[in-house]
Amino acid sequence: MSPPRVGHLSRRGFLGASALSLFALPFLRGRALGATGAPPVRLVIMTAMNGLVDSTREARFQCTGNDTSLTLAPQFASLEPLKSKVVAFSGLNNMTLASSGFASAGHDPAIMSLLTAVGAPFGTQSVDQFIASQLSTGAPFRNLSVRLCASAKSGFHAPGGAWLPGEQSPQNLLDNTFARLAAPVDAGSPVDLAAVRTRNVLDFVRSQNAALRTQLCGRERESLDAYLDAVERARGATADAGTGVSPPASACRKPGLSFGYDTQAPANMVKVRDAQVETIAMALACQLTPVVSYCLRPDGDAEYYPFLAGVDPGAIFHDYAHGTSQAKSDINGFIVGSFCKLVSRLNEIPEGAGTLLDNTVVMLVSDQRNGGEFSHDTANLPVVLAGGAGGKLKGGRMLAYQGESFHKLLTSLCRLVGVNVTSFGDASLSAGGLARL
Repeated sequence: MSPPRVGHLSRRGFLGASALSLFALPFLRGRALGATGAPPVRLVIMTAMNGLVDSTREARFQCTGNDTSLTLAPQFASLEPLKSKVVAFSGLNNMTLASSGFASAGHDPAIMSLLTAVGAPFGTQSVDQFIASQLSTGAPFRNLSVRLCASAKSGFHAPGGAWLPGEQSPQNLLDNTFARLAAPVDAGSPVDLAAVRTRNVLDFVRSQNAALRTQLCGRERESLDAYLDAVERARGATADAGTGVSPPASACRKPGLSFGYDTQAPANMVKVRDAQVETIAMALACQLTPVVSYCLRPDGDAEYYPFLAGVDPGAIFHDYAHGTSQAKSDINGFIVGSFCKLVSRLNEIPEGAGTLLDNTVVMLVSDQRNGGEFSHDTANLPVVLAGGAGGKLKGGRMLAYQGESFHKLLTSLCRLVGVNVTSFGDASLSAGGLARL
């Protein structure tokens, strides 16, 4: 995010602003330390285009239960110890397409409406970008956008409707993300998160006043120099001593990853995925961003899965999407497993009185259910949530609906992370949020 531009100040205005800044410095420091108490709530949305269900093997994906119980489907078996933090759904439909006059969803209409909650004419931001624009966490990154495969057709849209680009290289993701944490940071070393956040605030204050210094002279410049000296002393103090403020230093560290393999080769997708998951988890633990947009499978022609037994190494997922086969189910199982892996990793990281997962909402969703078996079916979308949203989201439930609008869930998602809206996108299809959630 770009810092605000320094405007012209009169001499009297500068002296008043300088005094106010000196007074406010302890307040800024307190905010940077997270002195307000509870950890922030984060959001991760994971998308996989072209469906997640094989109609002849629906039981592999579809969880069962009711409003007070949950039985996980086989593809979610690894989350059994965390079942109390999972909410599964059925009967949620993308209704924007019918309201826009589409007889069949097709590829682009389904993708472009999924997370924007609007039909034609398209051209607006997705819910992840909206939420990121509304949160004021002081994090270095408003949003991290990550993709496992090459295509940009992920369901995520920047303001104005353009496909949101994402970082595919796990090394670039690691280096670029943690370059904003502190310098130097050794891989695997614990980081004093509170001190780093304080330095981030003080660095911002220093840069803004350094720019102002060029406009001043005489007594005004001397006053500013004295102020900047105080900022430097405060910054130095954070480097010399830990603060002891939660979260603990051990929870935030730069991942110690190595990349001695071709990160672009489909055969190495599991290694790429694992590295991305670890970097995302640590970026959230270090409070470098409140929102992550993670595309596990785009809608394109670049998704090969040669590492899965029984899958043609020369076939993309779309070659399987319009039919039913064990290979299709296994590819979808890898996608679901990637969701489970991130959820499990977040639950391993301590934060506050619980875990990072307890202060996060993770959603897995696809734009279609069966991936083109039934004319790009956008009814009964595959959707699963995990996490606690800081105590707002109760898990261990299977919420069944009968043709309810999926986009009401997006309104509820905004509320879970602290963006209080009555609707998102098309109000006629999203107002009020999702009942019983």
